[in-house]
Amino acid sequence: MKKKDKTKKISEIFCQTMKLHKKTKLETKSMINTEKWDSLNHIRLILFLEEEFKIRFTPNQIEKMNSYTNVINTIDTLVK
Repeated sequence: MKKKDKTKKISEIFCQTMKLHKKTKLETKSMINTEKWDSLNHIRLILFLEEEFKIRFTPNQIEKMNSYTNVINTIDTLVK
């Protein structure tokens, strides 16, 4: 999968889960500054991403996925 396609899909899932507008600058988003990014939506995000990319995250990876950028980086290491 091309990086651009992968990032687009992650962005769609992220926006849908966090109820953000598609034109939101996601690179600045983290658990700290995103109102809808609570523990429940974090789990939902993880589940949607695992389903979409047919992967499984470790508990350590899930814990580190606390920003949009970290989500992208984690998925990049698992999906080539």
